[in-house]
Amino acid sequence: MAEVDKMKLAKTEFKFVCDMFENRHWTYDKDEDALSISSAVNGEDIPMPIDIRVDAERQLVMMYSSMPFDIPEDMRIPMAVAVACANCGIVDGGFDYDVEDGHLVFRITASFKESLLSRQVFDYMIDAALSIVDSYNDKFLFVVEGKLKIDQITKFIK
Repeated sequence: MAEVDKMKLAKTEFKFVCDMFENRHWTYDKDEDALSISSAVNGEDIPMPIDIRVDAERQLVMMYSSMPFDIPEDMRIPMAVAVACANCGIVDGGFDYDVEDGHLVFRITASFKESLLSRQVFDYMIDAALSIVDSYNDKFLFVVEGKLKIDQITKFIK
């Protein structure tokens, strides 16, 4: 597929994502050159940042939600256990965790390779992601603050 066609598809997908935010009456920042959007949503307990990127080359829409707290070095291995337990029960998307720097983010993607995704796909992506993040972000924070033992973490996350 020609680069021009890939970029045209990517810009169309980007417009669909922007339309979704508009339809929900959510505030957001967009970078049309980078095909990216940043926003935040209030969950039940912890705010959830949202970053969406449209990758023209790989023909992907990627949504990320980083945990808004630091994971101290002494809690990075226990957090790895918590993330592994959480990921076992997630059907779509998953938590990406860098044990070296403690960065924890939820990621969900959809491919628009040689096609267009419907607006319903973007609604699903954001609804699924926010539901999952809202279910786990407070548990992850409790793991960090609670200094739970490994066996306690596995029971708590499941």
